[in-house]
Amino acid sequence: ISNLGNFECIIHCAALLDITKKIYSWDEFFETNVKIILRLTNEINYKKFILISTGSIFSSDSKNVNPNSFYGLSKFIGEKLFEILQEKNNRQHFIFRLPIVIGSNSSNNFVDEFAKKMLKNKKIEIYGNGRIKRNIIQVQDVAKLISKSCINKKYKRKFKIFNVGSSKSMNIIDIAILIKKLLNSNSNITKVNKVRRFDLDSIINTKEIKKVFNFEPKSTSYYIKKHILEKYL
Repeated sequence: ISNLGNFECIIHCAALLDITKKIYSWDEFFETNVKIILRLTNEINYKKFILISTGSIFSSDSKNVNPNSFYGLSKFIGEKLFEILQEKNNRQHFIFRLPIVIGSNSSNNFVDEFAKKMLKNKKIEIYGNGRIKRNIIQVQDVAKLISKSCINKKYKRKFKIFNVGSSKSMNIIDIAILIKKLLNSNSNITKVNKVRRFDLDSIINTKEIKKVFNFEPKSTSYYIKKHILEKYL
């Protein structure tokens, strides 16, 4: 890695996720989501480093960090390590915490799960009362934001955490109804007495990314409509 040369900007997106059926150990999460950050920051010469993180570092509210999974814990430890390491140099470091990201290759999220079932008119189960809010953004706009942050020369702070997302969240039952309408599906939407692990409203304040990067995210409703039309219709 150290022989690759000098870089204007490093964008670190790689991570071990917990969205597959395979159960990973804590050591596996730590090796990928923490130790690689140490190697990258120590062995590469760069001016700016952007670390992609996640809303999974929260679990009981959206203000205080409280991860309740190995994945969320490893991402938070990675964030803190990143913050500590940046104090030793004059380079610029950003963390972007993302919500659910959808796109042409996305699969392990409830939007795509609902769409695939509704295309087959299968039953859709909504956990709890369905009023929990979710924030969803399309990958194209995430890429636009990252691009803007790479070329931004005006913002001078050495370290900053940015919460990234759509301009307006939406509750799960309304998301299911919207997808059903777009796909003209006959799926039956039912509520079941189960609780998701991430059982809190995901409401993201996007004022800072608007101000710093001149980035105007759309609403969750807009992104879902665009996603369904482009991928499933």
